[in-house]
Amino acid sequence: MNPDPTVTTAPAPAAAAAPRPVRPLSPGEVRAATFTRTPLGRRGFDEDEVLRYLDRLSGEIATRDEAIGRLMHENRKLRHALREWHRDMIGYDGVDLVTLAQQQVEEQVAQTDAYSRQREEEATRLYDEIVAEAYEEAERRLSEVMSDDLHEQAVRQRTLVVALLQSLEALATQVDATRQTFGAEIDKLEVLEKP
Repeated sequence: MNPDPTVTTAPAPAAAAAPRPVRPLSPGEVRAATFTRTPLGRRGFDEDEVLRYLDRLSGEIATRDEAIGRLMHENRKLRHALREWHRDMIGYDGVDLVTLAQQQVEEQVAQTDAYSRQREEEATRLYDEIVAEAYEEAERRLSEVMSDDLHEQAVRQRTLVVALLQSLEALATQVDATRQTFGAEIDKLEVLEKP
């Protein structure tokens, strides 16, 4: 379910440049991702499966963003209410209430972090499976080409295999960018944990 390297949702990292933080994907960007179709007679990705995965992923990102937004809004409201209440009830130590609110926020952030890590592991596993299948197919086609006596057909097949391997390298770059995005999301969640 990994897209071809032509997906335009995240830029490929520059090899020589210092790593820059990758901006998290928005649900709209995930929904708008496009994939090129494979030529006839070649294996490719099931478009419906890719679309279902993208819908699921965009929903999960939207749910996560909404939960974080709600928690941040609730935290601001609680702090404001605590300040007002403390002003009215001079002498009450509001540290306990703030501590409880902070613990709830930290629990929510931890749950979101665990969920993001689980999704990243699933994406990595699927990527590894797809790449392994693609390499097996490339090796099989290369073996067929090598055993064929027609030089012209061998040259065409070799060109196709080289293009396939280049596509796989580009796909690996895209997956690395996605992993960085997940890492940035996890870092963002860890920042929310700090008071």
